[in-house]
Amino acid sequence: MNKMIFVVLLLAFSSIAVSSEDELSRATMLAQHGLIRDAKLAYINLMFRVDDDTVRAKCLYELGMISFREDDIGMAINTWRTLIEEFPDSEEGKAVKERIGGLSSKLEEVLVEHSEDETASLYIDNADFFLIASGTTLGVLI
Repeated sequence: MNKMIFVVLLLAFSSIAVSSEDELSRATMLAQHGLIRDAKLAYINLMFRVDDDTVRAKCLYELGMISFREDDIGMAINTWRTLIEEFPDSEEGKAVKERIGGLSSKLEEVLVEHSEDETASLYIDNADFFLIASGTTLGVLI
């Protein structure tokens, strides 16, 4: 009787593992085909549905990669920080720890671009002030 229960439980857990791997593959396929919103949702749903730390670490890693590819560096770093905090010994956690230095230089680049955009925006938003301050009038420019 105990052997039969063990076999049934073993079969149940093995089918759960296969379905988690299938769902990971599905989410990866969604991302590869540009269905990014669906891929994010699939990773997030899977992450909260399973108790398998390996699967959950892979989900966090892939969510961070999607954010990174979308140039949402802040979200990528926050997601990977969660990965490192919750699953520091996972393959994904170790990989992120090794590459985090390169990410900081990318973040600096994005911040510089963002500050340049803000400066340009400031000039555009206040063009009349800068024209008057320089002694130029709109009539001269037109």
